[in-house]
Amino acid sequence: MAAKYNIQAIADLACLKIEDKDLGAFERHFEKILEYFATLEGVDTSGVDPMITPHGIQSPLRADQVKQELSVEKILENAPEVKDSLFKVPPVV
Repeated sequence: MAAKYNIQAIADLACLKIEDKDLGAFERHFEKILEYFATLEGVDTSGVDPMITPHGIQSPLRADQVKQELSVEKILENAPEVKDSLFKVPPVV
């Protein structure tokens, strides 16, 4: 079984608060998850092509078209500050 300190370390990494009294339950859940992955690891996938999705559909693509939908002036008209046709922002150090 996974040690309790491992469960707490995982919880800390995930920014989760787990009470000490609940560590045992999480330990059992993690053990079942690891057993499931071990089962999956034993599945023979030789001859199976890798795929992104199990469906044979492809996303319809459209041709790229360059459009000038907004002018620079229109884009910058609501900016709090503009300098040389650019958004002016505070310096970041």
